[in-house]
Amino acid sequence: MDTADPVGTAGVADVHAAGGVFRGDGLPGCGDIAGEPGGHPVPRVIWQPLPGSQTRFLTCPVFEALLEGTRGGGKTDALLMSFARYCGLGFGEHWRGALFRLTYPQLADVVAKSKRWFYAIFPGAKFNESDYRWTWPDGETLYFRYGATEDDYWNYHGHEYPWLGFEELTNWRDSSFFEAMQSTCRSSFAGM
Repeated sequence: MDTADPVGTAGVADVHAAGGVFRGDGLPGCGDIAGEPGGHPVPRVIWQPLPGSQTRFLTCPVFEALLEGTRGGGKTDALLMSFARYCGLGFGEHWRGALFRLTYPQLADVVAKSKRWFYAIFPGAKFNESDYRWTWPDGETLYFRYGATEDDYWNYHGHEYPWLGFEELTNWRDSSFFEAMQSTCRSSFAGM
């Protein structure tokens, strides 16, 4: 569940319905430029939303959105891109997110997918293996975390995350952890 689209959908690493995601430094993805007839450079698109549910999810104007579907439909990729599209837009260390799974081992697939996309799109971004945390050159941070019960909320009490994501939300026994975490979905940074 993407609970952080407070600032719209424009930006350097934005998801464009007709284009896709380019590198966060404003250069085409992976630095590749293919020639187009007539000599015009064509940036290489690294990722773009699939028509349908991914595009609707990433362009949804509602603050909180649920993306459901079958295996292989790209839900995890869309969730990762819903955070990444705001990296490099000037929020710096104030753009922080936490993506949750029910258990720590379940995060492995999400981390692998994030590495596939983020290293290609944001060459300056670093992943900390011991803390399961992405950090971008401007200070943006995405944490991969877990929580099973409402009591696990206390590990995050007082934290400030303008973006929250829940991967496979239906795996949780009830909504208590999800509901408790909503109090952390906030920012003290003006304009976010």
